Amino acid sequence: MTRLRLVANLETIRVLDDRRLCYPSYMGIFDDLKKKVQDKLAERAQEAAVEQSKAAAKAFAKKSVEQAKGLGKKIEEELFGPGPEKERESTPEERTRETGEKLRASAKSIADREEREARETKERAEKAAKVEREVDAELAALKARLKKP
Repeated sequence: MTRLRLVANLETIRVLDDRRLCYPSYMGIFDDLKKKVQDKLAERAQEAAVEQSKAAAKAFAKKSVEQAKGLGKKIEEELFGPGPEKERESTPEERTRETGEKLRASAKSIADREEREARETKERAEKAAKVEREVDAELAALKARLKKP
């Protein structure tokens, strides 16, 4: 009896499956539209995923390049010390003030150099005069010794 029930159940399942496959003609149209809409949605979702992955890859690449540049600068600073700082653009007033400061500094250095050269010349002359006096004194002492005998 169990076998008969199983066979009977299988037959009813087949009959039910056959009924499911036999749609009225208007149901097939909706199924086609549904399938087309699902296909379009799947395509758009795939395109959106591709766009998002491209944007993410581009952002990751940009961030990686920035990190690499920063790392390169850190390595350079460690190896060679801090580099020259970037100068900001100055206004015309600042440029004239800086130019004036440079001119005053160069004039002061020229005056200091001339003063130093004059002082060194005077010291050399004093040393030469002192050496000449010492030599004259020694010569006079030698002449005095020679006259004594």
